[in-house]
Amino acid sequence: MMIMPALIFGNSMKELGGKMKDAFGVAGSIAEQAISSVRTVYSYVGEKQTLKRFSSALETCMQLGI
Repeated sequence: MMIMPALIFGNSMKELGGKMKDAFGVAGSIAEQAISSVRTVYSYVGEKQTLKRFSSALETCMQLGI
């Protein structure tokens, strides 16, 4: 008599746990994509700054060469 409610409750908790795991998986993948996008944008900004510093260094080399 007491085993049946425990089995039903355990089964429903297992199903709920699976649904929660799937929901967290979707949310985690969205967060991962957002972080990846931020890294991509940051690298493009860094690329422009690096290009500016590199051009400046080449300008100095060119002045010394002339």
